[in-house]
Amino acid sequence: MGIFFQFLGKMLGKVFPAKIVSSFLGVGYLPGWQHYWSSFLILFITDIILMLTYGGDFILYKMPNSGIVVAAIFTKLAIVMLVLQLVGISIFHTQDPSASSDENIVIQIASGQVMTVAFSMPAIMSIYYIVSKFYLSICKAILQCPFWFNDLMHLFFFFIIPYLFFNIVEVIKPWPISTIQLSYNNAISITFEGIFHVFYAVILLYLTAFIFCDLTMHDAIVLNKSIKESSIALSDYFHGTIKKISIE
Repeated sequence: MGIFFQFLGKMLGKVFPAKIVSSFLGVGYLPGWQHYWSSFLILFITDIILMLTYGGDFILYKMPNSGIVVAAIFTKLAIVMLVLQLVGISIFHTQDPSASSDENIVIQIASGQVMTVAFSMPAIMSIYYIVSKFYLSICKAILQCPFWFNDLMHLFFFFIIPYLFFNIVEVIKPWPISTIQLSYNNAISITFEGIFHVFYAVILLYLTAFIFCDLTMHDAIVLNKSIKESSIALSDYFHGTIKKISIE
């Protein structure tokens, strides 16, 4: 049975870009900081696409509506990335059994960063409000910053908050992340490694928002319910669009 799956993996590897997917566009082969670069790259690419699609004013200054839309999109992206991740790592291991999450395989970090944004948008928005308010109080009172610079800084805050919290977990590597890395090396274990990153990052984000940023449990529940409804509506829209295209 193992020989069959190995043969199947090698055959699929001829048509599926397992190496590119598992290394997240080759980031896993950088000389260092692969995990940090992979989480940075997925956020950078996705945020730029969202800015070009919806416009900076909507993303940055129309919260919580924009936050709900962003979280719904990140939820869909996370599902797609998880499927690609499982398939890609499984095939890649048949081609290179020595490949591991310590070096070459970083797709679980990119998908984990996406899931962190999808699951913790109420906390991200609460922290973003406080940081932006503090920045504007300094900028107006002392620096007299131009509008374009303010927009750039707001974009940076929205981008950097989930990135910092996710990578704090990556630096600390709380249990059982390190244990999984040392003891196992397959598609399931590497996927769970990313999921535990998400688990701790989301907890850290919500604790910070609840304690320091006046986020309430009621607001978090209401916003997450809206995100869920938006995700379902987005799925229905994509399904209807694909069905319409196929009919035409």
